[in-house]
Formats: sequence, C-alpha cells, structure tokens
Amino acid sequence: MTPISYTIFTMVAIFLSVAFNYTTNLLTRFLSEQAYYDEKTKKLKAKDSKSIPSDFLQSAYDEDATYRKKGNKAESGYVLNLSETCSKENPFQLITDYTVEKNIKSDVELLKERLPIVKQNTECQEVYVDGGYYSEEVVQIVKVFFKRKRCGIPLYRLKRQEAYF
Repeated sequence: MTPISYTIFTMVAIFLSVAFNYTTNLLTRFLSEQAYYDEKTKKLKAKDSKSIPSDFLQSAYDEDATYRKKGNKAESGYVLNLSETCSKENPFQLITDYTVEKNIKSDVELLKERLPIVKQNTECQEVYVDGGYYSEEVVQIVKVFFKRKRCGIPLYRLKRQEAYF
C-alpha cells in the first residue's frame, strides 16, 4: 500500500468510526429516553408519552429538536422569534432581530432576552406583542431596562390593542 493510499484508508476508517460512534450514541440516547426494558417480557417498551420530558430526544435526525404544547397545539422542533418594524410611515417593513431556540423556550423568555438587543440596535418607541409574550414580569423588565417609573416603550397586546405601561 502506498503512503497516500494508507493515509486515505486511515482517514476513511477514522471517519467511519466517528460516524458509527455518533449513530450508536444517538440510538442509545433515544432508547434510554423513550423506552424501558420490561423484565417480564424481556423486550424494550415505549415509555408513556406523558412521562417523557420535553427536552428529551424527539427526533433521531435532529438531536436538538424539542417538544412542547402551546395552548392546545403540540409542537416539535424549534421556535423562531422575529422582531420587525411596523410603522405605516415606513415605505417598507424590515426584520430587525431574529433568534432560533429550542422549542421549550417560552415567548416571555424570548422577549426578555431579545428586547435589550432590539432596543440597542434600533430606536424602537413601541413594542406590539401577542398574548403569549405579555406578562407582569416583562413589564417590570421593560421598566427597569429603560430606568423609568413607567415603561420607556409602551407594550401593546395585539388582540385588544390595550396599552401596558
């Protein structure tokens, strides 16, 4: 075998070993999180779905995908959060911020993390959110963030157009 052939052979062997170990580890994780061994039948059995935490492996193809119920809807995968301009005076609207997170992160958590970044990168004067983003905790964070007795930017829930200061 030539030195180049030996090098290629070694690299392929290492790659296959790593790929096999990754697949084996993923399969082991999946089985340990989604199944249990029944001593009576000597077989693996699926765990009851209610006993599987949302951050356990949801997909053999994507080990970071998570599960949650939002309202009455079950969702698996990721959550995407977008911020955009929404002024009638603008000739067009722009996405000003985005983040992709595991699906177990709530809308309130996303807003708490991203609002300072949006404020730093834009000159936003108002924030409009749907009901999933609103909480008293968010209002307090906005007040502290803008160092005022009232929120530095009004926080509106879209469905009722109520202002929260």
